[in-house]
Formats: sequence, C-alpha cells, structure tokens
Amino acid sequence: MANVMEDLNLAAGIDYLKSTKDLMLVELAEAIEKNGKIPDEEELVQLLVFLLTFSIGCQDLRIPDLADKFNDRAEQFITALSKWGMVPGKYKNYVKKRWDLVTYSRIRNKALAIATYKRAGSVNKY
Repeated sequence: MANVMEDLNLAAGIDYLKSTKDLMLVELAEAIEKNGKIPDEEELVQLLVFLLTFSIGCQDLRIPDLADKFNDRAEQFITALSKWGMVPGKYKNYVKKRWDLVTYSRIRNKALAIATYKRAGSVNKY
C-alpha cells in the first residue's frame, strides 16, 4: 500500500519556505522538517488562520508595514501548499492514501472564513 508521503513532496515545500528567507517561515519549515511530515489539514488551516488574523489585527492597529508582512507570509504559505503537491481542487483521500480533489481549496477557504469571522467580531456585541 502506498504511503501518503509518496504522493506529496515534503522537501519541496520545506525548501520553498526556507527560500523565502522570512525568519518565521524558515522556522516553520525547520519544525516541519524535524517532525518529518506535513502537518495535517486542520493544522494547516490553523497556521494560515494565524497569519491572516495577525495581518488583519495589524491593520486594525494601524501598523500597515507589519500587516503587509503577515499578508505576504500568508501568500507564501499558500504557495507552500502547492509546492507540497496540494493544488486547487485536491483533497486527501485517507482510504486510498493520496491527494484527491478539494483539500487545497478547503484549507484556503476555511482559513479565510475563520479570519473573516474573527475580523467581524462577535454578533453578540451588537
């Protein structure tokens, strides 16, 4: 039975993150490399949510330079997903142990939805 990691290119994503020379992304790449596997889908969602939410928070605090840096990090992280072999319209099929249609889109859409919800704040405050 094929290993899920055979379908993904762990090294390509790690190399890409390191090539950004962004210290935060380089440290993330090193942590993933040390772990020896790509984070699962929910972990990837939460990493992207963090980057997007921090960018939005910096915009709210009127720190545009830092907001731009975190927005760039989020974009680079999304690019790393494709370097790992996740492309729009693919998802992980645990039964067949491969990436099938949907995951990249699901990670990106879910993270954007969570970050947007956090930006909007609680509906209970009105």
